[in-house]
Amino acid sequence: MTKLTHKNNPIHKTPNELLYEHTNITPILKRIGRVLLQTVCMLKDGELAKYKYLGTMLESETILTFIPVTICFDLCTGYNEGIISQWYHFLIISMRYIIGGIIVGVIMGKCTAVLMCWLYNEPLGALSVSIGMTFLTYYLCVFVLSFSGILAVVCVVCFIAVEKHRFSSEVDCCIFSFWGTLNYIIEIAIIMNCTTEIVVHISKIFDIREVYGTIITYFAANITRFFSFLLLGLLLNRLSYDVNLRCLMVLGWSGVKGNMNLLLILLLLTDEHTNVMAQEFILEVMVFTFLSLCINSTSMKMTLKLIGLSELSTARRTNMNNCMKFIMEKRICIINILKLNRYLSDANWSLVRLETIMKHPYKLKVTDDVDEDDEFMWNSRNMICPDCLKEVPLEISEKEMEEMLKDAQVKILKAKKVSVIKQYEKGTINKNCLQVLANSLEIMIESNPKSNSLELRGFLRQNAVVNCCDEIIDIISQLIEVRLIRDILLKQVHDEKHTLIKEMEQVQKERPWIAITVKTKQAIRTTLNAMEEALNELKFSGFVDNIEYALIYKEIFEKQKVLRNMKFVQPSPPKVIFNEVPWMAEDAEIIEFLYNHVQTVSWDVGEIVCKDGNFSAGVYIVVTGLLRLKYTPKDQTLEKSHDFGKIPIIDYLSTLKFDTKLDDNIMSGNSIGELSVLTGRPYDCTIVTDSPSQAYLLTSEVIKEAMKINSDPVKGLEARMWKCTTINLAVAVLMDIPLYQSFTQEQIKFKLERAFMPNLRCYKMFIITEMMDDIILLEGVASDYNSGDLFVAPMLIPRTIQKLILPRSSYLTLEEPVETRLLIIPMGDAKEYEIMEYEEEIAELVSVVSSSCLLHASQDQPKKKKKSKRRIHKDSRMLTKESDESLYQSSNVKFEILDDVKMSFRISSANSKLKKERENSWWIN
Repeated sequence: MTKLTHKNNPIHKTPNELLYEHTNITPILKRIGRVLLQTVCMLKDGELAKYKYLGTMLESETILTFIPVTICFDLCTGYNEGIISQWYHFLIISMRYIIGGIIVGVIMGKCTAVLMCWLYNEPLGALSVSIGMTFLTYYLCVFVLSFSGILAVVCVVCFIAVEKHRFSSEVDCCIFSFWGTLNYIIEIAIIMNCTTEIVVHISKIFDIREVYGTIITYFAANITRFFSFLLLGLLLNRLSYDVNLRCLMVLGWSGVKGNMNLLLILLLLTDEHTNVMAQEFILEVMVFTFLSLCINSTSMKMTLKLIGLSELSTARRTNMNNCMKFIMEKRICIINILKLNRYLSDANWSLVRLETIMKHPYKLKVTDDVDEDDEFMWNSRNMICPDCLKEVPLEISEKEMEEMLKDAQVKILKAKKVSVIKQYEKGTINKNCLQVLANSLEIMIESNPKSNSLELRGFLRQNAVVNCCDEIIDIISQLIEVRLIRDILLKQVHDEKHTLIKEMEQVQKERPWIAITVKTKQAIRTTLNAMEEALNELKFSGFVDNIEYALIYKEIFEKQKVLRNMKFVQPSPPKVIFNEVPWMAEDAEIIEFLYNHVQTVSWDVGEIVCKDGNFSAGVYIVVTGLLRLKYTPKDQTLEKSHDFGKIPIIDYLSTLKFDTKLDDNIMSGNSIGELSVLTGRPYDCTIVTDSPSQAYLLTSEVIKEAMKINSDPVKGLEARMWKCTTINLAVAVLMDIPLYQSFTQEQIKFKLERAFMPNLRCYKMFIITEMMDDIILLEGVASDYNSGDLFVAPMLIPRTIQKLILPRSSYLTLEEPVETRLLIIPMGDAKEYEIMEYEEEIAELVSVVSSSCLLHASQDQPKKKKKSKRRIHKDSRMLTKESDESLYQSSNVKFEILDDVKMSFRISSANSKLKKERENSWWIN
């Protein structure tokens, strides 16, 4: 065994050493940063994109065979030289190669991963570590310890991949780009060098008789390969992988010989001890490689067509046709819009139309006539009735229904994958969670799923899937057109969401620190990402130079480092949960008053919290437990919504489809009952407990008393509650407007954050000014002063409207009273109080008979402001119940503008400006 360490020993010289001696290509670069892909060309071109697991299996085959081939090559070389003569020599050297390579790879891999994690935001440093550590690993294994260097490097790469989620995006992109570029360069160098050397040798020893034997070997190898995959397919089917005979035929026929064969034969040719042996089968290797490239690759299209894998299902053709129709409609719309541009009026529109016509990927005819019937449009498939000779809808067959259901499930899974990627981009999940969810969804897509539900463990992953379900519920009507299939999948999504939320609630109950830690880190990560985006916008706009940018970014980076090292967050006490309710708005006086009058209630599993048709006892703030909300539309509710704009009393209402059933969950920290208290209407849904729950109760009387404490019509308690309870409905309204369809939900929510919902109880006429960007009608009705058109909530008021008549005006007569609520989005830097001050000067208000005259009311106003700077004399501007009835019974009542209300608005505005000046002065100091 001492011979094995001799410097001229071939077994000690690895294939890389031999190649280094006889070629001008660095040996280590040929092993690092590349995985030899022996896949068929059709897989690379995407013809089998829907069978991605075939490519995965072929890549796995390459990895599993690449390492043992190099070890066997060294063993055979040693045997040819007489270094290895006994059977136990093979065993000992093989074990040394494998075990030693794994041990060194694990140690070096852990060290590499730790170093790269320390260099979180240093792309060049992390790249230097990846290069240096992989070279060092290979050098130690091959030149010092005589282990398998390739196996050790693979272990290092595996450890880097495991810790990949802890790298920044810049580091990840830099490493991927470098090794990808190096891979292409090495592939080209190997092919050029090997083919040149081998062709020169073949030209000297070519014999046509050896070609016949090689052809027989070629077919025998392919048959053997097919039966090997057949046995593997039986094993995979046992493991619940759906691998049919057609897929196995593709796997067996797609084994294309790559440059690995050429590299090994070149190593034998360039070594003086194996040159004679290599010449005996060099021609066979070259012919075998040539046949696999020429026959297997070129015949793949025909093979796919013969076995039926290239056939497109009716559902896939339908989906593509619908997409093409949508794109062509968009094309016509854009062309019509561009024609109105006076700078483009003399363009050659015939050429524009000609050059923008797309060819259908599935070779179906697409024309400018979007109304033309198509064979593969479900919504337009009609047939002629033989009796009445009229067109009637064509019923979908059972086979077509099965195909459409399978295609719809794949759509849902793809939508989930897109949602997961969006969550990662927003910072709500980390890279590790992204990889796990994306891989799980990819596996489900590839394995022909019968369900679109994910079974995952981990609070963060479950929360991410719940967010995916919420997005799919909002867009499922656009994803799936057939109502029957949509209802089936919608139920599956609701069930999956409910199951995950119950599991999350159980985790939060048993180990609350896990849920609190995940939620807190998610909120911090999202906030820091938004701050970083804001900093980038400032840099691109020129507000900060490179030095200032670096200083600010350093502070954000330090916060990100603290976040990565954050391991544990203590759960918040109940009072903190109470204080953090959004409509509290850190109003100390209101918080103190409400907390002193709060009540504690608890329920067991299955108890009813709020029943359909009953009034809410007040506002509930859920401290622990899980509630479930179920809404079933009723004719009376839909009629009031359609005629008077009275939105259904449903907590967290976020859809415009009031005629659709809803099933939602309410977790700890959420509040319910605000909408019922604000409107004075009973619930239109039922809320029950899914687990033992506890909540704080603020009765309706306490809420009304608190509204009197802070009765500011712009930022008072009532105005804040209205905005918080209807903000999700406002998002749905804007998402339905073509102008905002290019906006994301986050962008729309950011825009609505500046919006306010003033108290318009004393307004008869509302004037839309230039200080208002958009106005959303969220409750009640309004009428256009000029045209008389009636607007019913919820909807976006058109920007062409200048004056709105509200229900308090005698010009608008309704059968039952309704209070109109408008969400106003300020224009630019316009302030809320500036808008409302100007609105009072030009709008028409109503007056209410009060027990005190206007003089005393105006004198009392400053006294009330001592308690709250933004407080407004509520009795001087609110209508009593009796005055409400008189307003609707008689239209001859005369009204006058309330001067004291004007004064109150100005006082509130002045106080707001004074507060901002103090904040600015504090910041400067």
